Amino acid sequence: MKVYHGSYMAIYNIDLSKCEPQKDFGRGFYVTKLRSQAEFWAVRKGIRKRSDCVITDPE
Repeated sequence: MKVYHGSYMAIYNIDLSKCEPQKDFGRGFYVTKLRSQAEFWAVRKGIRKRSDCVITDPE
């Protein structure tokens, strides 16, 4: 299954110790099957961090 992660930076290695602890389902690396949803979150995070939007396709 292909999944996507939307953020304000490229993710090369998943490190759960760097994840924010107060998320909906706790600390974790959140992905989605929908590229459009990852794009939405990348834009949202990019605006908040004043950074570029990046879609990671972890394989």
